[in-house]
Amino acid sequence: MAKSTTPYISNPLEILQPSITALRKNPGALIGLLGVITVGWLLAAVPWALWFFQQTDIFSNTFNLFLISAIALSLIAFVVSSLLYPASNIVLVASAQDKKIGFKEAMSQGFPYIWRSLGVTVLTMLAVLGGLLLFIVPGIIFFGWFILSPYVVVHEKLGTVDSMKRSKQLVKGRLWELYGLISLPTAASIIPFIGPLVSFVVSIIMIPSTAIRYVQLLEIKPEDRPAVHWSNYLVLVSAALASSVSSGSNSTINLPTDLKQ
Repeated sequence: MAKSTTPYISNPLEILQPSITALRKNPGALIGLLGVITVGWLLAAVPWALWFFQQTDIFSNTFNLFLISAIALSLIAFVVSSLLYPASNIVLVASAQDKKIGFKEAMSQGFPYIWRSLGVTVLTMLAVLGGLLLFIVPGIIFFGWFILSPYVVVHEKLGTVDSMKRSKQLVKGRLWELYGLISLPTAASIIPFIGPLVSFVVSIIMIPSTAIRYVQLLEIKPEDRPAVHWSNYLVLVSAALASSVSSGSNSTINLPTDLKQ
């Protein structure tokens, strides 16, 4: 087994630098793949927004045009995302391993895993939604268990269910690290005044972070890993506070007219 390109990093803040390095490794392929996926969904969001805020009669031609356009563009975005998603994960894993890979090579390698990746996405969504609807906490746990499944599919070449089982095996005992990673952008938003900007920048930087975590969990034996760093818990608390503050600032209380006077 190849030696990991970086030592095992439990502190989510310390993964910022390896993430930047990974982003620089294959910028063309990464921007091309993720850019097309993002643009596709943004284009689909426009008619949905126009349809939602349309104030005319629901049977008007304009209203129906927005709805039809929204559905059509969403289907196109879904198909494009499904085709490019395995290739983007191949690029992320390669970047995490400090390997070069081009757009065409990634597409060629990712093509055989389109259906497996789609299966992982669908089953994970069903598991998470089911868990959230039942008791909330199981949904959060399922998300952590299966978050590495897309990388397992394209790197270890396993089937849909086996990839999800493998992901659960890899993250055993390290769930808090994964939650710390994905919560870091939200936690950054708690910074006064510049929080939203910092959060946006951190979210871009952290794009390869889960792939880096996957590579480290794959290549470094459990006995050689450090204990889960305390900063993961701090990040989660900060993210919860930031979400609470955001929810409070966006909520309004509509008082009866006689109480306002």
